[in-house]
Amino acid sequence: MWRSVLPGIVGCLAALPAHALSGADVAHIVNARYNDIRAYCYIDKPAYFCAGLIVRPLEGGVAVDFWAPTPSESAAQSMSFVYLRRDVDVGRLPYSAGFILSDSLTAIEQGKPMNVRCVYPLNEAVSGQSGDHGCNLGGGDTGAPDLNSCDANGVTDVADWLTHHAANGWQCSFSVNVATKFYTALQARKAYADNTRLPSMLIAPWTIDAPHAIPFQAIYFDVSNGGQLVQAQQYQMAYYKATGEWLPILRMAFDAAGEASFAFAQEDQLDAGFAVADHLNERFNETPGECPGAKAIVYCSGVIVRAVNTQSAAWNPSADAIAKNGVSASFLRTDGHVRTPYRGTGLVFRPLDAPAAYPLTPRCIYAPDGNLHKREDGCGPSTLGPDTGPCAAIGIDTVAKWLPHYAQYGAQGCSFAVTVAGVALSFEARRTFTWPPAGYEGRNELVIVPWPADIPGSLPLEAIFYSELEYSLPKAQAIQLDYYTQTGRFLPVVHILFPMPIAGTIFTYHAEDQATARGAAGLNAPVSFVREGNESDPD
Repeated sequence: MWRSVLPGIVGCLAALPAHALSGADVAHIVNARYNDIRAYCYIDKPAYFCAGLIVRPLEGGVAVDFWAPTPSESAAQSMSFVYLRRDVDVGRLPYSAGFILSDSLTAIEQGKPMNVRCVYPLNEAVSGQSGDHGCNLGGGDTGAPDLNSCDANGVTDVADWLTHHAANGWQCSFSVNVATKFYTALQARKAYADNTRLPSMLIAPWTIDAPHAIPFQAIYFDVSNGGQLVQAQQYQMAYYKATGEWLPILRMAFDAAGEASFAFAQEDQLDAGFAVADHLNERFNETPGECPGAKAIVYCSGVIVRAVNTQSAAWNPSADAIAKNGVSASFLRTDGHVRTPYRGTGLVFRPLDAPAAYPLTPRCIYAPDGNLHKREDGCGPSTLGPDTGPCAAIGIDTVAKWLPHYAQYGAQGCSFAVTVAGVALSFEARRTFTWPPAGYEGRNELVIVPWPADIPGSLPLEAIFYSELEYSLPKAQAIQLDYYTQTGRFLPVVHILFPMPIAGTIFTYHAEDQATARGAAGLNAPVSFVREGNESDPD
C-alpha cells in the first residue's frame, strides 16, 4: 500500500527513535526533507542538519557490507555521498539503488553522529592522493581544522568558485561547518548548469563491522531509472543479518520535471513474508461454517494451494487443465485433515473473496484426490462410468450415502458442489479416512475454472510454498524470480510443514529462503524432477 507525505507530522516523527518509525513514517520524513530547500537550519547550522537528503547510490555489485568504503575511499578515509533535494535540479542518480542517511541532527540525537569533512558542488572520486582526506584536489594537507580547500584558495562565492575551477581544472571544496558556505556550494552547483553532476559530501567512514552505528534511514530503488527491487532487498537482507533490524525500502521516482518522490509499499519488504505466514496459519486454523453471503468456506477461510512442477510461468494453467475446464488445487483447513498436497512446491492463493484483478472461480471439490487424469471434464464422470460425476446428480447428500459410493469407486468417485453444504460434506467425508491418510486420501482436490495464460500480476497469488530445502526450495526460488521478472513484485516463499499436522503452525517464513535476497546465482540451471509417489500428474 502506498503512503503519501503528511508535512504536519514530520517534525514529531523525526524526533522518534529509528526503531519506532514505520516505513510509512520514514517515507513522510524523506519526502519532507527532499522538499525542504532552506538555506540553513535553526540559527546557524548548515542545511544538511535538517533539510535535504544524504544519499549513497550503489553500483550494485556488492550486497554484503554495502556500507563499506571503496578501496580509494579507504585510502582517503572519506566516503562520497550525494546531497539531494528539490532545488538541486537532479533528474536522476548515477545508480538506481542505494541508501539514505538520517539528517545530521537526527543522527546526533540517535548517538550516531556523522563526521562530515567537506562538500563539492560537483561529485568527485576521492583517493589517497588528494589531500585533506579528499577535500583538497590540488594536493597536500593544509593542516587547518576545517578541511575545505576553498578557504585556502580565497574562494568565497559562486563567481570565485567558477573562476577558480576554469583556471585550474579542478574544483575546491566548501566548508560544511558554516551554513553560508555550505549553501554557496549548492548555488555553485546550479551555476555550473550541468545536472549530470551532483553535489558531493565527503564523510568519514564508519567501522565496517558495526553497521548499527551508521545513521541509516532507508534503502531506496529508483523505479524511474530501472531500479531493481531485488537489489534493494539484497541490501535489506545484508543489514538484517548484520544487525537483526529491518531497514525500510522506499520506491523513488523522478517525474518529467526532474523532481523526486519517495513511497513505502509493504509488499516490497522482505519482512512482509512474516505477516503472510501468520495470515495463512490463521486461515488454516479458523473453522467458520460458511462465508459472508452464504458462500462455501473455500471463499474466506482455509488456504488454497496448487502444486506445480515447473519454474517457468508456473502460474499458467496446463493445456490439459484448459481442455478439462479444471485447474487442480488443494484446500487446506484444520478440519479438512489434509496430510500432504500433491507436490512439495507450488502456489498459494489469496481467499477467493479477496479483491483481485482476475478472481478465481471454483467448480467442485473432491474429498480425496479426484483423479482428474481419468476424467474428460474436471468435475465430470471418470472412466468408471456416469455415476462418478457430480454427487448431487446421483442423490449423494449425506456421508452415509457417500460411503458405499466411495467403497465402490474410490478416488474416481463423485465430486461435491462448491456450496455451503457441498464443501461441508466433502470435509465430513474426509474425516472418515484413517489418520494419517495415505495415497489419494492424503489430500483433497478443489477444481478451479482455468484463467487466461500470462497474467501473473492479475491473479490473487499470496505466496509460493516449498516443503524441503534441497529439492523444493530451489524450485520455489526459481518461481519467485520468474514472478518478479514478469511483474516487478515480491511474492514471498514460505515453508509448508510436510506432512501436515491436523492443526497448529503449518506455514513459516524465513528471510534467508528468498531468492531475491540471495541473488539469482545457481537458480538458472534446470532442476531435475523426481516424482513424489506413484500417481499421475495433476492437471
